[in-house]
Amino acid sequence: MLFRSSLGALVFGELDARGELVGLAVHVEQHEDGATNLQRLAAAEAPQPVASAAPDASDEEGATAERPQFALDVRLRDGAVTIRREGELLEALTEFACAARSASGSDDVQIEASGKLRAGDFAAQLRVDPRAETTDASLVAHGLDLAAWRPLLDSLMPGQWTALSGKVDGEVRAKLHRGDQVE
Repeated sequence: MLFRSSLGALVFGELDARGELVGLAVHVEQHEDGATNLQRLAAAEAPQPVASAAPDASDEEGATAERPQFALDVRLRDGAVTIRREGELLEALTEFACAARSASGSDDVQIEASGKLRAGDFAAQLRVDPRAETTDASLVAHGLDLAAWRPLLDSLMPGQWTALSGKVDGEVRAKLHRGDQVE
């Protein structure tokens, strides 16, 4: 990963992050109690909150802090994800590629991902604007078994899914609302 920026630019809130990660492999194992290795790792590594002595510039009446300039171009290629429940392989994602890009001065981050599944393939697009209340996402897939991905989604968004089942052969569109609500 490469972060291109001078010390002066960093001090004044400018960052240019560019990089490529090749061959990242993620293995998700759901245990008998329903917890995954990722949830246990996150619980063990949870950072402790740090109190800030200095008031935030946005808290001061009439103060306007200038937004930092941030450019992003980060890519992942040849990644893999395996999901197992009690040792049984539920899903394997191979040839996973993902790119996240944002132009300097823009609040939007464009995310594109694709890969091969055990029974097909998928491609996803997402445009994220942190200021927006909703974000639109689209997924085109063939042979995507939603239930097989439940352990990973439970790790990333615990308690957010009441049901997840079915196979996707076509396009799914979703709206992600602030507060982790998915429509």
